[in-house]
Amino acid sequence: MMRHKTRHPLLWLTALVMLFGLLPGLSLAEQAEAPAYPGFVLMEQSQFTLVNAAATLYEHEKTGALVLLLENEDTNRTFDISFRTPALNDTGVPHVFEHATLGGSKKYPSKSLFFNLSHQTYNTYMNAMTTDIMTTYPIASLSEDQLLRYADYYLDSVFNPMLMEDASIFSEEAWRYSLASEDAPLELAGTVYTEMKGAYTINTAARFNFLKHCSRAVCRATPLAETRSTSRR
Repeated sequence: MMRHKTRHPLLWLTALVMLFGLLPGLSLAEQAEAPAYPGFVLMEQSQFTLVNAAATLYEHEKTGALVLLLENEDTNRTFDISFRTPALNDTGVPHVFEHATLGGSKKYPSKSLFFNLSHQTYNTYMNAMTTDIMTTYPIASLSEDQLLRYADYYLDSVFNPMLMEDASIFSEEAWRYSLASEDAPLELAGTVYTEMKGAYTINTAARFNFLKHCSRAVCRATPLAETRSTSRR
């Protein structure tokens, strides 16, 4: 569900998450202790000097979910929630679910709310996307109040989607048969189906075929294979 907006906030967020593991951890004696939050355990604190930010990693006790908090003086505030969704085959199910979860939720039942929020509210970036190993929902805004409302919308969408009660949302986003008129030929349609027709080039086809058919002996030592293996644990 890509939009023609700047990708910089997402690139920053992705880079920060990847680099966090490389940052030297600071003991609580070297750095002011981060605040405690009920239900969360403080795992690590670091200083990310590149963007002058204090980085704090928490773990949710009940689910094991990790929360990375980055604090600095940047007025462009960002929220993101991501899930491990390794692609185990070529059906595209994680990508379809990415779209379908934004097709309405228990608290926000409108199927068009994502597009309305994206184009008609005070945000600097709003998107959702799926990779080989994860699905992510980033949002950014200069208004903290707006950001909290966006976060509530995203959280309700991924945890209470209307998809669980309305199977037609999945079909609409995945693929379905369509007739433009009574005399028109039967055609395949669907949001993800149409999107991937435009994105699926000979390069992506070659890359997917390599991932699909390479043997363990060939791929065991490659960084991508190592990443995919870690994602399945």
